Amino acid sequence: MFVETETINGIREADEAFGQGKFGALYKYHGEKTRTLFKAWSKTWLSKWFRHWNIEYLLPSITCPILATQGMDDQYGTEHQINTIVAQSSGRCESRLVENCGHAPHRERPDKMIEIISRFIGKIK
Repeated sequence: MFVETETINGIREADEAFGQGKFGALYKYHGEKTRTLFKAWSKTWLSKWFRHWNIEYLLPSITCPILATQGMDDQYGTEHQINTIVAQSSGRCESRLVENCGHAPHRERPDKMIEIISRFIGKIK
């Protein structure tokens, strides 16, 4: 929803790790464009002009059910992100923090995410 200090710190660390060759798995998805895409992403988020990026104003227009999930150890943002979604969107909204999980709950804790999503869908039928 917005840029946090944790976002900037996490992206700086990711940028350094990429420079050390630690994101080789991205080549599977992006091939020869991997470096260009990664650097465009990190350069944008780390630039001073982007520090004020914020899309909270869009939240009240969202009326569909929302399940906002985030790993408790997400290196790019804090719980404030999903709390903002819950507080400002107009439809039914629930949030779940996933323990022992970073930025990608669907990949890091797939069984837990299936449980969380199934429970949410069961409530909105």
